Amino acid sequence: MKIVLFSLVFLVVFSLALLLFIAVRRFLSDYRQKRFRKKYLEIEPEFMEALFSPDLEAPLKFAQRHRKNWKVIARLLLDYKQVVSGEAGERLRKIFLTVLKVGCYRLLSSRLVSRRLQGVSLFFAFFEPEDVKTFQKIINDRPVIRLAALTVLARTSDEKAVRIIFQAFEQDEVSRAPSYFYIMSALGEKAEPHLREALRKPLPPEKIALLVELAGKIPLRNLARELEALADSPEKEIRIRVARALGRMADPDSLRTLLRLAADEAWEVQAQAVRSLSSFKTPEALQVCYRGLFSPSWHVRHNSARALAALGEQGLEKLREATVQNEDAYACDMAKMILDEMSIFGQGEQGAQK
Repeated sequence: MKIVLFSLVFLVVFSLALLLFIAVRRFLSDYRQKRFRKKYLEIEPEFMEALFSPDLEAPLKFAQRHRKNWKVIARLLLDYKQVVSGEAGERLRKIFLTVLKVGCYRLLSSRLVSRRLQGVSLFFAFFEPEDVKTFQKIINDRPVIRLAALTVLARTSDEKAVRIIFQAFEQDEVSRAPSYFYIMSALGEKAEPHLREALRKPLPPEKIALLVELAGKIPLRNLARELEALADSPEKEIRIRVARALGRMADPDSLRTLLRLAADEAWEVQAQAVRSLSSFKTPEALQVCYRGLFSPSWHVRHNSARALAALGEQGLEKLREATVQNEDAYACDMAKMILDEMSIFGQGEQGAQK
C-alpha cells in the first residue's frame, strides 16, 4: 500500500514539475522573443540610415556601436540581403565582416548541430572566394546541414556565389562530389554558364557524369550540344548519363545521337537510349525501339516495350505486331506483358498516347 501511495505521490509531483518546467520555458521563450523584437525595431531605423547615408563610414560606426547586439544585426542583415543591392549591399557586407564573420565561423565549427545551423544562413549570404574550404566542409556535414545550405542557396542570385559552388565542386574529392548534386540542381538556369565551362574541363569521369546528369535534371536544353560531344566517351557511365539527359531535354536535334547510343556496345547504354527515345515520336525512334524488343538483354527489351507504349498508337501497333511474330519468343512475351499491364491498369490507347 505504501509503495502504491509513494508511486502516486511521485507521479503527481513529477507531473507538476514537468508542467512548471514547460510553463517557465514558454514564458522565457516569449520574453526573449519580445525583447528581441523590441531591440530589432529599436535598431532598424539606425541600421537603414547606415545603409543609405552619404557618410561612407556609417556602416562601420553602426557596427561598432551595436556589436553586443550581434544576433539582432544578424537578423537585420539576412532580412535586408533579400531586398537591397549595389552600394547598400556592399555596406551590408562591411557590417558582416566587422561584427559577425568571426562569430559565424565559430558557429560553423561548433559541435552542436543547432549552432552550426545558425551559422549556415549568414555564411551563404556573405561568403567569399577564400571560403571555399569552409563551403566544402558544410556540404559534407550532416544531411540537416546540407538541407539548410540548399534552402539558402536556392534563393541566391549572386553570380559570385554560384561560381564558388562550382569551384568547390571541381576542387573537392571525387568521393564527395554527389553531395553537390542537389545544391547545384537547385540553382536552375543560373548554373548553365558554369556547367558549360565545367564540362569542358579535364575533370575525373565521375564528376563529368554527375554534371551530365545535372544538365538533364534541371533541364538545360542549351547544353545539348555539349552533351552530344560526350556521347563517344570511353566511359560507359558517362554515355549512360548522356542518353538519360538527352531524353529529358527532348531536343529534336539530339535524335541522331540517341539513335547511335541505342546501338552502343554496352547493353546499359542501349537500355537508357531506347527509354529516352520515348520522347521522340518519329519513324526512326519507332523502328529502333521495335528492334530493341529482340535484344538479348532483358533490360533493353523491357525499356523498348515501355518506349513503344509511350509512342502512341503506332507504338501500340508495333507491340501487337511483336506478339504475333514467331522470330523471337522473348520479344513476344515482353510485348504481351506490357500490353497486359496497360489493360490491367486501365491505360488504354489514349493513356499510352499521353
